Amino acid sequence: MRPDPVTGAPRSIERRTCLRLALALVAGAMFVPALGAPVAAASVEWGQVLVAADKWDGGAGVDVHANPDAGNPCLTLAQMKANPQCTNWVQIKDDQGKEKRVATGYEWQCVELAQRFWITSGWWKQTFGADTADQIWSWAQQPGVNLKTTDNGKLSATTISHGDLVVWNATGRLGHVAVVDTVSGSQVNVKEQNADPTGSPTLTLKNGWLSGPGFPDSATSPVHPIDGVVHHPASAGTVPTAGGVDLVFSIDTTGSMTSYLDGVKSAATNLVHQTLASGNARIAVVEYRDYYSDCPEDRFASRVDVDFSTDTRAILSAINGLSTFDGAGCDHEESVYSGLMTAIGLTWRNGVTKAIVLMGDAPPHDPEPTTGYTLASVVAAARAVDPASVYGIDIDGGGGSAFTSLASETGGADQNVASPDAAVAAIGSSISAIGRRPIASAGGPYVGRVGDPIVFDASASMSPVGKIARYEWDFDGDGTYDLASDSPVASHTYTAMYSGKVKLRVIDDEGTPLTADAEATVSIGPALKATTLAYTGLTSGSPESPTLLSATLTEKAGGKAIPNALVTFTLNGAETCSAVTDGSGHAACAVAPGEDAGSYTVDVDFDGNGTYLVGEASGTLDVASIVSILPIALAALGGAALLLLLVGLALAWGSRTPRSPWAAGGAAWPR
Repeated sequence: MRPDPVTGAPRSIERRTCLRLALALVAGAMFVPALGAPVAAASVEWGQVLVAADKWDGGAGVDVHANPDAGNPCLTLAQMKANPQCTNWVQIKDDQGKEKRVATGYEWQCVELAQRFWITSGWWKQTFGADTADQIWSWAQQPGVNLKTTDNGKLSATTISHGDLVVWNATGRLGHVAVVDTVSGSQVNVKEQNADPTGSPTLTLKNGWLSGPGFPDSATSPVHPIDGVVHHPASAGTVPTAGGVDLVFSIDTTGSMTSYLDGVKSAATNLVHQTLASGNARIAVVEYRDYYSDCPEDRFASRVDVDFSTDTRAILSAINGLSTFDGAGCDHEESVYSGLMTAIGLTWRNGVTKAIVLMGDAPPHDPEPTTGYTLASVVAAARAVDPASVYGIDIDGGGGSAFTSLASETGGADQNVASPDAAVAAIGSSISAIGRRPIASAGGPYVGRVGDPIVFDASASMSPVGKIARYEWDFDGDGTYDLASDSPVASHTYTAMYSGKVKLRVIDDEGTPLTADAEATVSIGPALKATTLAYTGLTSGSPESPTLLSATLTEKAGGKAIPNALVTFTLNGAETCSAVTDGSGHAACAVAPGEDAGSYTVDVDFDGNGTYLVGEASGTLDVASIVSILPIALAALGGAALLLLLVGLALAWGSRTPRSPWAAGGAAWPR
C-alpha cells in the first residue's frame, strides 16, 4: 500500500486514481488516474515510450508513455508542483498561423495523453476545461463546448471512431480517460497512460455497453463505470458549436462589377465587424475573373486575397483592396467555378457552419476552360466539406440558373438583386441565415442487405436557435423524400440492391423554418439465401470411442448443395468438432463422448456467410457402455453366430501359454 498523493490515505497500487491538478501558471494541466487497471511494471522506466506515435492512428498518433511508481519524479502533488519538468508542453499554430505553446498536463497521466492527442491533431487549441478525468464528461456537454457524447449502453461500432475519448467515472475517485484507436466489430482498441502496462488495451463492446480489462461493465457493476464516449470535434457525430461560422466571400472582379463594388465593400465592412464580434467566426476573401488560354489579359482565374482569419484589419484590407480590371472578361461567362473551388480548397474548421457568399453578375462557363470544372464537380467538392453552403448574390439576375443550382444543391440560398443597395441588404440576409440555419447530419455510412431493415440516424443534427422539428429522408437519392418524421431515427427496408446516397433534409421550428441538407452513402447487397441443415450422423455410440457426426447443408429453395461451408457439431454442450462441407454439401467429423450412458443432444450449427443465412439442426446420440451394448449385439447375431463366438472364446482359452510354477517361485499349477 502507498499513500494517496492528495489525501494521504493508503491505497492499493492496483487501484490508482487519476486527477488533473490546477497549475499555478497553466489552467488545465492534469494528473489523471487509471481506474482498476494494473500499473506499468516496475521494470518499465518512467517516461518510456510504450506505443510510438507512428504505430497508431494510421501513423499520426502521439507517443504513449509509461508512468510506473519506481523512478517517478512526478508521483505526488508536492513533486508535481515543485518540478517544472512534470508539466508537458507542445507547440501548435493558432488560427492566425502564429506559434503557440500549450500545456498538455502532468507527465505521464491519462488526461495528458488525451489532451496532447487532441491538441496536436488540431481538434483543440487549449487544455480541457475539466479538473479531473471524470469531469471531462460534463465539461464536453457545456454550452460553448457542445461536443457530441454517447452514453454507455447506447454505443455501437458505428458511433465510436478513432480519436474519441472513453471516460470512466468513479464516485469518490477521480476517473480515467483513454483515446480510441481502432474499432473492429466488438473490439475497441484504446491508447492510455497510467493504466494498462502496454498502453494499448482492447475493450469489448456488447449490447451497447463498453467494458474491458479491469474496468467493470456499467450494465452490471456500479464500480468505476464507463460514462460513455466523447466524440472528437472532427467526427461525423459531433455537434457543431452553435453560432460558429467559417465564411468566404467569393467576388467577381471583372469589369462589369465596377458599379457594384463600392457598395459591396461598404456592406462587407459592416458584416465583417458583426460576424467577428460573435467570437467564433473566421472570414476569408477570394476573387475571380475570366482567365483561360483565349483570355490571357484577365491575369488569373481566381486567387486568395486573405485566408481564413479573425484579424479585422487584414480582412478589411483585402476587401477594400478589391478592384475591377477594365475590360476584364472576354465573354459573358466568368470563371465562377474557379472562384468557388479556390474557396472550397481552403482549410475549414471542423464543427462550424461553412458558407461561401458568391457575388457576381454573370454565369459560369460549364465546363470551365482549362480546369474542366462543372456544376456537378463543384457541388460534389462543396458537399465533401460538410458541406460548404453557397449563398448566391445574383446581381441583375446575371448568374442565372447556375447560381440557383449551386445554392440549392449545397444547402444555401440564392437572391436575385437589381442594385448595389439591394445587394448590400441581400448579403445581410444571407449572413443572418448562415448563423441561424440548422446543421444536418445523416450519419452513416450504411451497409445492409435486401429485405433487412436499415436504421438511419440523424441524431447529430442540430439547430443553433431552436430545435429540429422534422426530418425528411430520401432513401434512394431520386429527389423524392420518402419519409417525414419528428424522430431523428428512421428505418427503411430495401427491396432491391442499391449503392448510392441517402439524402436528409432537416427543418427547424423557427417562425420562418430554415432547412439544411446532408447525405450519407448506402450499400445494399443481395438478400441472403435461406438454408436447410439436417443431421445425418450416428445415433448411438460408446464412451470415449470416436463417434462419427455428420450433416448435410442445402439451399432451402431448390435443395442445391452448399459446398465450402463450415459446420460445427456440439454434443451435450461439451464435445465439439467442425468440418467443411464437400461438393455434395456433406460435412462429417468425430467426437469421443465423455458422458455416462444416456441420451444426449447433438447441436449442429452453420453461422452463415456472405451468401447464406445461418442454419441450425439437432439430433440425438444414445451413449451406452460396452457391457450394456453386448446383450443387444449378441441377440442381433443369432444362434449360429453366438455358437461361433463361444467356440472362438474356447480356442483362445486353450491356446494360452501356462506360466511356469518356478518362474516366480510360486506354487505349482493346480492339477
